[in-house]
Amino acid sequence: MATKAPIEFIPGYQHPPRQLDIHTEYWSADRKVFTPLNKVKLAKNHHHEIHKVLDSIALAVEAGVVPKNGWLKFFFGTPKAFEAFMDQFRSYDECFRINDRWWDALQTLVDTGEEYGFITCEEIANTLREDAELSGQMKPSSVI
Repeated sequence: MATKAPIEFIPGYQHPPRQLDIHTEYWSADRKVFTPLNKVKLAKNHHHEIHKVLDSIALAVEAGVVPKNGWLKFFFGTPKAFEAFMDQFRSYDECFRINDRWWDALQTLVDTGEEYGFITCEEIANTLREDAELSGQMKPSSVI
């Protein structure tokens, strides 16, 4: 009679949260100061690197220094800078994914409390814009 081989299990593990990098052009961790995107100097024809901005936004939100109804000005400086970044961000998940710390920070800005309708970068960008409009941080627009 053949003996059954013992069942081999995949070892369990604790998922470590993704470490965020400090990008000093945006976030000063020691002073807890965020430099709005419209104030960051970029080389001509260069865009903000999305992962650097999202790391910095997450660190600022986690530090508890972001004004609830003033996050647009705090992070972007102007509605124009916000829209320019959102234009880049909308398609970010076509190649990359949003990590949990970024998602938590962005949903904290708009207090969604749930994932429904806040999954894709397009949905997140639309919700951020809607919140900015409803909270008076920018003028409503018919184009989203």
